Amino acid sequence: MVENLTLGKIHPNPFLIRALNLDTPEEVVRLNVYMTATRSIVTSMGFFIQKLLISCSESAEIPPEESGWDAIKTTSEGEKCWIQVKSGPNDMDKDPIVYWAAKIEEKIQEGDRAYIGIAYGKRTNKTVTLGLLKQILPNSEMITLIGRELWDFVSEDTRYTVNLFEVLRQSASQVLAQSSIDEAIERCSDRIIAELIGKYGEGSQGVFNYIADIF
Repeated sequence: MVENLTLGKIHPNPFLIRALNLDTPEEVVRLNVYMTATRSIVTSMGFFIQKLLISCSESAEIPPEESGWDAIKTTSEGEKCWIQVKSGPNDMDKDPIVYWAAKIEEKIQEGDRAYIGIAYGKRTNKTVTLGLLKQILPNSEMITLIGRELWDFVSEDTRYTVNLFEVLRQSASQVLAQSSIDEAIERCSDRIIAELIGKYGEGSQGVFNYIADIF
């Protein structure tokens, strides 16, 4: 996606340009390319984590879409374990925690188990979300799986994450050809800066000309 970005696709916001005092094509483009790339990553990361978690065990699967849950694991005893997955240890505020606490209680009443699963972090991390989980859920340690706990529980393999990170590292090396996403963003920014300057000119005048053209 980054390699295919153009000035027309990032479409810099003129209000943001002026409000943040972006006075040169370089400043305008670098911020907007970064925001576009990171917004896409954040949007897709939840689905990516969910797929990784489902793939780590033959006893895990995607629940029916209408259920609202992200994963379901069936134990060797046939017990269903429902999991709502969050990408990181600071991705929930009070309202979602209260909502999922009620959903967890529903599953428990049905005779199943249910959890809020957080993909990375530790219980000792001092984040707002982990603090709220302890504050709102009196039995939070029983209905949450934090970091390694989540992956160990679903995969039933304490070395799963070690192997997973190595696979991810090797895959990234193949896809990004030994470079990083940061380098890809820099290359993209340089290309679109040249595009903006070529069309509107350099310096503050170039930014002025861009705003005048689109507004």
